Amino acid sequence: NKWVKLATPADPNNLRFSFDENAPEGGQFAESLFVRYASTNEILWQYDDASGKYLRAQNSVEDPLSLLADVDKGTGDQIGVENLIILMAHHDWVPGFKKELGLFDVDLNYVSLNPALILRDGKLYQVTWTTISEQFEQESGRMRPIRFLDADGNNFRLKPGQTWVHVVMTGNPCYEVENALGSTVTSGSGHWKLPYISFKPGSQEEVEREVEELKELTYELNQ
Repeated sequence: NKWVKLATPADPNNLRFSFDENAPEGGQFAESLFVRYASTNEILWQYDDASGKYLRAQNSVEDPLSLLADVDKGTGDQIGVENLIILMAHHDWVPGFKKELGLFDVDLNYVSLNPALILRDGKLYQVTWTTISEQFEQESGRMRPIRFLDADGNNFRLKPGQTWVHVVMTGNPCYEVENALGSTVTSGSGHWKLPYISFKPGSQEEVEREVEELKELTYELNQ
């Protein structure tokens, strides 16, 4: 029965992402996204209305504290994408290894519902993602890719083009600041900041404390 299912052609629409040239309704103004991994590991995405892409800048080797355009060596053009995704997923230590080794795993399989942020066309959308098996998997024996869902449970439509994904822990905050490289919370500015929070080898308690602090910060921002 398993091989009969796999030999039966499946509806291709279930095996691909949903796309639409037209931006979904709603969303919040998103002129830029600043992702800070560390003081010398920072990424700035800025929306370019002419191309409809978010253009990427990052720390330079010559001056680690400066952000320069990230250029495609093949074309000489600044790297740009039509979609930016902040995928929030549960992280945990790899079983059987000492935590001092810093080996962690990201849970992406059979996830019922987790939050995500998608930026396209100069807007930020709060969505959810799932990889849980449903009727399609049970009937066809095939696994679908990650599905992004809007507030009504419908497939969120990406913009045709390229997509860049930042994977972060659940609870990692993302909020608006006064300017593209700012730090003061400023609602409605359109400049978003993502201070990346990662596991720290050998300090589980510190990680848990940071996550609790982030939850409190997220709650305050929502208020």
